[in-house]
Amino acid sequence: MGTARVADEVVARARAEASAAAQRAGVRVVELTTAEQAHVAGAVLDRVWGLPPDGCLIDPSILIALAHSGNYLVGAIRGKEMVGVTAGWFASERTFGVGTTLHSHIAGVQPGDAGRGAGQAMKLDQRVWALERGITTVTWTTDPLVARNVHVNITRLGATVAEYRVDEYGPMRDGINVGDQSDRILLRWAVDGPVGGIPPEQLPDAPRALARSDDEFSSPVPDLAPLDASARICRIAIPEDAETLVLTRPEEHSLWRVAVREALCARLAAGWRVLGFDKGTCEYVLEAP
Repeated sequence: MGTARVADEVVARARAEASAAAQRAGVRVVELTTAEQAHVAGAVLDRVWGLPPDGCLIDPSILIALAHSGNYLVGAIRGKEMVGVTAGWFASERTFGVGTTLHSHIAGVQPGDAGRGAGQAMKLDQRVWALERGITTVTWTTDPLVARNVHVNITRLGATVAEYRVDEYGPMRDGINVGDQSDRILLRWAVDGPVGGIPPEQLPDAPRALARSDDEFSSPVPDLAPLDASARICRIAIPEDAETLVLTRPEEHSLWRVAVREALCARLAAGWRVLGFDKGTCEYVLEAP
């Protein structure tokens, strides 16, 4: 297990793209190295995941231990305020057998700053950090129902969906995930390649393996394109706003959780691959093996 030297021009290009993303977002992405910074970072993550003031998503001592043992811990700073945090560690990536990778365990931007580019700036900084250490693969997990995250990960960054993991973390007690099953998709990002996936407008139309009903509830409508159909491409819909849905109509959210699990998990296990994500229709587009 080991790393390889990455070409200087690849690292230089990644640095330039990360710098441009940070400028667009109006943030500085800095490595966190002190206990004080780790406590601020922990508080940011608590706000992102909706914990009460006395809550603790990740103990600051764990964060600083990660940093001091050579792993990845950064904050996105706007003005004098830390608005985002990302943490990850070196990992032996069993799924792909590619040696040492960086596993990005957590990334969050505090309420009020989401959607302003800080998250993408941190991910592009993470790409530079990995390449400088000879690492060409970054992995992480994300909730397959949260459209805005899926869009950023697949379309903007160009990560690929490796597998579907049912209830990956078991019961979770934070303000976002409490009462929900923690299904996740494992993403793999080849950071030595270009950034970005297939633009939504270039994705093909196809039969829907899972669609939304046209009533006021937009419930999942499954089995429109069975797994053994002759069609080589299909689409799988997800809720337009799963984060609001889980709070306002949790039973409806549970229906979506099961429906997407059945449609997406089965196809990935059968060798289908995700071509891209259509943000406009909130649909995965998959291609048969």
